[in-house]
Amino acid sequence: MNADREAHGLKPLPERKEDPQPDLSVDEMTVSLTDPEAAMLRREGKPDGFHYLQHRTVDGRHGFILDVLVTSAAMTDAQVYPTCLSRVDRHGLKVEKVGVDAGYNTLEVLHLLSKRGIQAAVAHRRHPSPKELMGKWRFKYDASRDAYRCPAKQWLTYVTTNRDGYRVYRSDASVCASCPLLGQCTRSTTKQKVIHRHLYEHLREEAREFVKTDEGQRLAQRRRETVERSFADAKELHGLRYARYRGRKRVQHQCLVSALAQNLKKLALLESRRSSYALSA
Repeated sequence: MNADREAHGLKPLPERKEDPQPDLSVDEMTVSLTDPEAAMLRREGKPDGFHYLQHRTVDGRHGFILDVLVTSAAMTDAQVYPTCLSRVDRHGLKVEKVGVDAGYNTLEVLHLLSKRGIQAAVAHRRHPSPKELMGKWRFKYDASRDAYRCPAKQWLTYVTTNRDGYRVYRSDASVCASCPLLGQCTRSTTKQKVIHRHLYEHLREEAREFVKTDEGQRLAQRRRETVERSFADAKELHGLRYARYRGRKRVQHQCLVSALAQNLKKLALLESRRSSYALSA
């Protein structure tokens, strides 16, 4: 962050002081009295309630389950992914490409994959813009000028880099004041558009372009055929519609046994096909 500020001729920011620990009273937390390790989940398409989340890593060639990790529902997919990736390293496998869903589409995950030289096909979830306002995607970034260009062909220029790692770009208020698109652009009382761009934003743009390619489409499709099918199979045929135990460790054991059964059945199927091929040959 400070290196970027210095590159733009700005003074470095002092180190952030650690925030004091918040005073978490009972009124600020919702805790299960029967299973405190579970956490409240409120997510679109999921029933509200106390849940665990299961994270699976699946082989893209045959669909074998390489790793299973159960966490509290309070942890996001992106928080867990570095651990999932490191757990696969135990098998001595070199990961070259991955397909992940939109829950893992964060700059931290993309930066981790980039550092490891892993090509990712990441599902994209476009967040809705405030009602009647143009989305950020309508403003095009020009890397050669390090500036954004708005739909009215005016430039938003660099102002600063904040301590959260975002570059700040602002329009010229004197130009925006007479723009016919102002009402669709911003509700700012200063009549000035502000856009934030993370230092790793180019990684998200590269991932978005890759998933549009033939290779990216194949990888995304393969993820749906393996990972999503693995979850559906576990839910419908291997007893994972509900957690049958209390406590994260016990639920982890339940998920591991389910994954073991799925892998053994898949191995038996592949062996039977190989035997049939050998006999016919």
